Amino acid sequence: MLFNSFVFVLFFLPATLIVYFWLGRIGHRSALVWLFVASLAFYAWWNPVFLGLLLGSLVLNYALGYSLAPSRGMERRWLLIGGVAANLLLLGYFKYAAFALGIAGFRLDPEAVVLPLAISFFTFTQIGFLVDCHRGRIVDFDPLHYGLFVVYFPHLIAGPIIHHGDVAGQFADARASRVRWDDMASGVTLFLLGLFKKVVIADQLATPVNRAYVAVDQGVHLTALESGATAVGFLLQIYFDFSAYCDMALGVSVMLGVRLPLNFNSPLKATSILDFWRRWNITLTRFLSAYIYQPMARHLARQRAASARSTRPGGLLRRRWSLGMLIVLPAMTTMVASGIWHGAGWTFVIFGALHGTFVVVNQMWRKIVPPLGLPRWLGSGAGLLLTFAAVAVSVVFFRAPTLSVAWSILEGLAGVNGFYPPAELPEGRRFHVDAAAATWIAIGLAIVWLLPNPYQWMAASRLHLGDPVEPWRFPATLASRLTWRPTNAWTVLVALLGATAMIMMGSHVTQFIYFQF
Repeated sequence: MLFNSFVFVLFFLPATLIVYFWLGRIGHRSALVWLFVASLAFYAWWNPVFLGLLLGSLVLNYALGYSLAPSRGMERRWLLIGGVAANLLLLGYFKYAAFALGIAGFRLDPEAVVLPLAISFFTFTQIGFLVDCHRGRIVDFDPLHYGLFVVYFPHLIAGPIIHHGDVAGQFADARASRVRWDDMASGVTLFLLGLFKKVVIADQLATPVNRAYVAVDQGVHLTALESGATAVGFLLQIYFDFSAYCDMALGVSVMLGVRLPLNFNSPLKATSILDFWRRWNITLTRFLSAYIYQPMARHLARQRAASARSTRPGGLLRRRWSLGMLIVLPAMTTMVASGIWHGAGWTFVIFGALHGTFVVVNQMWRKIVPPLGLPRWLGSGAGLLLTFAAVAVSVVFFRAPTLSVAWSILEGLAGVNGFYPPAELPEGRRFHVDAAAATWIAIGLAIVWLLPNPYQWMAASRLHLGDPVEPWRFPATLASRLTWRPTNAWTVLVALLGATAMIMMGSHVTQFIYFQF
């Protein structure tokens, strides 16, 4: 079931809320049972066959986690390793089997293995649970709270990736199933903003972007202007698409009285690639950092410290080599893992490797190059534009169906096919950047760079776990006047945005990009 569908907006969500709060007046646990059942129904709407897989994964990981907590010694360690391996094998079979067999020279029918919806998200969520059990961080083993932690429908399909401690205490709090009208107002507002972003902005940007990729796949050679518009257009499309999902997920959860971690915080305002990954898919970045980057970095740091104490010949060379590895290896491994997490294919491997390279260059620049003494506004502006350009180039691989299509677009971007399209399209060319596409790109850039994100605009409401986002950088008087409050004027404006989105949805409902992961 899609957040941007009539069946969700008009039937599933209202019914879930009404029954949840009605049962909350009778008994909080009854309300949680209903929320668990509704979450399973939400997942089964896509394909009931895989509901058994989700429930089997849930039961197995709960049993493993419960066994991990009181166990000791080597049994505890091997239980964790076995549990993590079982989860990764399940994920690997469904998501990477065809890719791995293709590398080995075997062909697998693409329809032979259907990727279960949300398998990456619920697998990573439960791996985190097992690790937390092993570290003694889990104290609440209530099976209902655990079941909701995994299948809670606002985050189930495309995140955020949460830890058990993020929500277990909130599920246990009986106040969550009592209607709080301030939460309802802010949650509905955030949800409708996300719906507007998805339907009115992301889906409009998708039309020329899809047309461009189809044209390139059919042999059309794009000029630099067309390739640039295609790269920037898709970057804006996925920005608004993923931002919309995050807003809608957190908005629904706020309505239900539960706060989720922030997962998206204006990443295209980032002034470095490190800053970008602190803002984009925040919970995935934290997960990979905690379980890949930091353990590797600590291990290499210990090796370098041991090398520094060594008196054997060649110690200086080994120390320099280990310093390079301390910077390069964890970053490249983590970012390639991020690319592969997004999809099984060489395009995603290259996407991850590119970002690994960007991160390494960024880290080395900070360590080696002294401050340039530029005015702050100039340094920030240059960093923002450089980061934007690097990400726009990288997402060509993220979007391209094949490497040949990606290389063709990058060749066009480099000016191999000229810089401007011909005044009149030759027969069979089938693609050009029209005024509508250019207008939507300009609107998207203006919103990204000039307006506050919803968490800045609604700063007076507590919409997510953790610290508030940085304040909106505008004159205080203007920012205070434009900050959201549950007033009649803002209610009318948000209702108009929601109505516009509902009208434009029509009968054609598009899937969120991150649903395929």
